[in-house]
Amino acid sequence: MNLHQKLESQGWDFVAHIPLPDRPGRFTDPRNLPLRPTTLSWLTKHYSSIYSHQAEAIRHVAKQQNVLLATGTASGKTLVFHVAALEHLQTEPDSRILAVYPLKALAAEQELRWKQVLNHLGIQATVARIDGSVPVATRTKLIATHRIILATPDVIHAWLLSHLADKAIVRFLRHLRLIILDELHTYTGVFGSNCAFLFRRLRHALRELRSPNRFLLASATINDPETTVKHLLGIPCHIIAPEDDGSPRHPTDIYLLKPPGERDALTETSNFLRSLTAEQRDEAFIAFVNSRKQTEQLAAIALRFQEDEADCSDQQMEVQVHDDAFSELYSPKILPYRAGYEDRDRSAIQHALTSGTISGVISTSALELGLDISGLTTAVLFGVPPTATSLWQRIGRVGRNKPGRVYIIYSGSPLDDHVFAEPQRLLERPLESPALYLNNQRIQYIHALCVARPGGEHDQLHQSQSTEEFTTHIEWPDGFIDLCNAERSGNVPKELLPLKHEAGDDPHHAYPLRDVESQYQVEYRMGSELRSLGRLSFSQVMREAYPGAIYYYITSPYRVYQVLPQQRLIRVRKERHYFTQPMALPFGLFPRLDQESILRIGRLGRIYLLETELLARESVVGFRERRGLNTFTVNYPLDEERGYRYSLTNFSRYFSTSGCLLFHPEFLSYKDSLHTVSKILFEAFMICLPFDRQDIGFGSGDIKADFGEIRSGDRFLAIFDRTYGSLRLSGSLFDGENLLNTVSFALEISKQRHYSGGTIEGELVGEDHVKLLSVLQNEVRSHSIEWLSKSKESSKNSDAVRVIVPGSKGINVVNGQEFLVESVFFHPGTGELRYRGKNESSKDHVDILSIGLVSEIPGVSTIGFYDLDLGTIVEASDYFQS
Repeated sequence: MNLHQKLESQGWDFVAHIPLPDRPGRFTDPRNLPLRPTTLSWLTKHYSSIYSHQAEAIRHVAKQQNVLLATGTASGKTLVFHVAALEHLQTEPDSRILAVYPLKALAAEQELRWKQVLNHLGIQATVARIDGSVPVATRTKLIATHRIILATPDVIHAWLLSHLADKAIVRFLRHLRLIILDELHTYTGVFGSNCAFLFRRLRHALRELRSPNRFLLASATINDPETTVKHLLGIPCHIIAPEDDGSPRHPTDIYLLKPPGERDALTETSNFLRSLTAEQRDEAFIAFVNSRKQTEQLAAIALRFQEDEADCSDQQMEVQVHDDAFSELYSPKILPYRAGYEDRDRSAIQHALTSGTISGVISTSALELGLDISGLTTAVLFGVPPTATSLWQRIGRVGRNKPGRVYIIYSGSPLDDHVFAEPQRLLERPLESPALYLNNQRIQYIHALCVARPGGEHDQLHQSQSTEEFTTHIEWPDGFIDLCNAERSGNVPKELLPLKHEAGDDPHHAYPLRDVESQYQVEYRMGSELRSLGRLSFSQVMREAYPGAIYYYITSPYRVYQVLPQQRLIRVRKERHYFTQPMALPFGLFPRLDQESILRIGRLGRIYLLETELLARESVVGFRERRGLNTFTVNYPLDEERGYRYSLTNFSRYFSTSGCLLFHPEFLSYKDSLHTVSKILFEAFMICLPFDRQDIGFGSGDIKADFGEIRSGDRFLAIFDRTYGSLRLSGSLFDGENLLNTVSFALEISKQRHYSGGTIEGELVGEDHVKLLSVLQNEVRSHSIEWLSKSKESSKNSDAVRVIVPGSKGINVVNGQEFLVESVFFHPGTGELRYRGKNESSKDHVDILSIGLVSEIPGVSTIGFYDLDLGTIVEASDYFQS
């Protein structure tokens, strides 16, 4: 019985079979290329022919042009990298090459290929890799003695550009002639927006050192590559387009599968992977899931259970933790892989997969990129990938050397419903452009600190520490130069002072590229030894490592017994193989309704549209814990008897962002239905505009004060950015036909779930949800958006400073807790206003904070104005009336 027959006998439903046909290659004789004799000799010795697009790219590189290869996966882009580098190495004896890879794993794999090429060629050049796993003490020697450096953007940001006073680094940059950027499509969201400034900082340093250079770029899955390069790098570029791709392709069969449904989807998928392992004993597989937590859960289930354990008792299902948590770390045949692992563990898993010592790996998007795993023929996707880019990257991992198979397993998401209902939709989704938002003031200021602060990158290059204006020959996004000069003159906007405070003298390390907030370190102590178990962003902490949570690290469970927000530290201890799920409140949303914060106002029939800045509160109030077949609820606060303590009633994160709000008179009649409707709108929005799900949030709420046509108490639905400072991704909701498409898809989802008795977020979809979405669809179909102009807000010219009135609450931006203001006073030593008050976690302890470190809660904080001459506070309403 083969795999398909076995699955059908177990009740699996083969919903669709989508064959991807093979494609013949288009080849070119490399002997006619304009290359140096040594390069040409190496190329013709190893390749009797090359793909047509490779030849075209090499010709444009020879013309000293910036080039982007936008051809498909496994299309031989690395060969073009090698040829371009060899030409530069022979042109100048001291020339240097920098190859930038977005992930350490990819850089490590490519290092071996670079070394093989140089060994075959026999020229005087060596290659070295520098990433976070390389000790800082050895990096300067590597960069001084090697002509080709492989690096991640993270190490360029945190180390290379923070050490521009180092003579070896300056010499490397002076002689840098070629910069290679691979996997350009990964530079999206927060990471991409940060890297857009990082690459401009690098270009600024090179320009100041008068170093002429070219960029060679590559991405297998990207839409509108010319615009992407302009936003990411700010340079002109010749594009080798997807239609120019001359590489052949093996056939690949895609199967859409629905599990039997007797057990939860992850358990069924685990059984599928065991069946797959039994069928192809000599071939590895790769499985993809859409979240870090699913990666760990699926791998843990695969490790723990056999097929006949479905009805075992709670006692039988518990697995005793070993004294040495890492003694059997790599013994399972199926391992998880995700971002956030320590270097030693990530390297070990990758080696186990490529060497064939394990049967398969379960990964997030971390293994989507160009890792070439020999003989990989099967990919398993748990759920339809959220974007077309992810889909094609995951498909591209298999079928490189022979025909491939891809199984997409139904996970129950609305996107799965959408695709499984009409399978042709799977391949109809267009590739998306990287989401870059370069006007995020928070991101801008982080990079302004790096490059323009006194003693920063610019001053290091000029061997001075100056407060003169920042000068540059690089074109930067609007507002960036102003922030640089504000930093140099000491006139930093008040709302950015918390960033400056947290950065101290080392913004390069305080703010990593992959988040806008500093990260939490997870640590586990074994006797006298302290072991690091990865790093998490605050938003990941809310999902994976909140107080009392079971945190999984490479299938090993740990109990979170202490979270220290100010130290950005999480402490864990060993635990049995239990699972926890956070009990989260709906997002608390506090829109800012002043004219400076409002981005757009419009009408659409009876719908009032508002895109504005807002403060969002994310709160966990406890967790559900599963031990075998038993599940129980744990509410905060946690007492000492459990062995882990948390004294507050909720664990919260506040962040400033922006979002799109919809108001309608009918919302007041459907108050209890709005949260579920917002969730349905979110799912529809993610189908229409496939951003990363972790970057977008949803919710509902009510307005606390009158504003224009909006009255206090009016209800709203919201789609908002979950990135601190906002990338304005949610603003796409009001662009073009997106609102109509989103509402229409939302109505389709609500009808399907309602008539099938289905749920959204565990809540039954009812008739009220369908009715309300029908009302919205009728409005959107019948009218066009009328955008309104913003009125001018009255202001007073005064030395009075806006403050939170004593007796009211704000947010301590250092630890994310609510802060009760007891008094406001002027500190003559620093020349600034300060609050005296108490954090919610330490009500017996009085703290004194600069007013810039306490943020207002819109609609909650009472606002006043502090008169610097009189030392008195007048509430805002009285202030503007006077």
